[in-house]
Amino acid sequence: MQKTKPKPSRLKDYFITGVFALLPLAISVALGVWILGVLWQNFFSAFVPGVEALLRASLPPEAVAKLEAWRVHQAIGLALLLAFIAAVGFVARNIIGKSLLTLLDKVVAAIPGLNFIYGTIRQFTSTMDPESPQRDAFRHAVLVKVGSARMLGFLTSRSKVKGQALATVFVPCNQLIQGYNLLVPEKDVVHLDMNVDEAFKYIISFGMMAPQAFQARGPQPKK
Repeated sequence: MQKTKPKPSRLKDYFITGVFALLPLAISVALGVWILGVLWQNFFSAFVPGVEALLRASLPPEAVAKLEAWRVHQAIGLALLLAFIAAVGFVARNIIGKSLLTLLDKVVAAIPGLNFIYGTIRQFTSTMDPESPQRDAFRHAVLVKVGSARMLGFLTSRSKVKGQALATVFVPCNQLIQGYNLLVPEKDVVHLDMNVDEAFKYIISFGMMAPQAFQARGPQPKK
């Protein structure tokens, strides 16, 4: 007589499902709290003490106590921080600001050790600048032709070599932080109608979370 296999515990299944349901939210919240803590300690908190001192010097204690209870001093500090960032951006956009940034780059480039760290971070953050030629990096999923195969990657930059238009495509491994930089003719790159999140899911899941169709996005470079 063949013994029937015991059914798995429903409680165990519910627990595992709950863990995987809450894990992304928990990681996102923890990462958000950490980022806010870093911003508070290094930037935001620099403005709040000055606002508090100004309020206490210009208003009666009763009014200051009410404002502090409503966290008005923190709101003003946040507004000052945002205004400061916007002012730096305004200065960096004009001719004088660009000249100062160029001078800063040259000064830091002359400091051994610091030039590598600063240069790497500067290149990475420049991809988020609307005026940067690398602003499209990692914002477009593409298919690149490699022999008879097609590989999914991300367009990171464009260049020209002897008049030929080339594209640099980063083809990541499943860990995402490792991969290959492929320098290929731009005519061999197909821009996909796929957002970056979908492309990441496809890569991480070993291709199991594949879209129904890899559709080209907009007009393609002429071959």
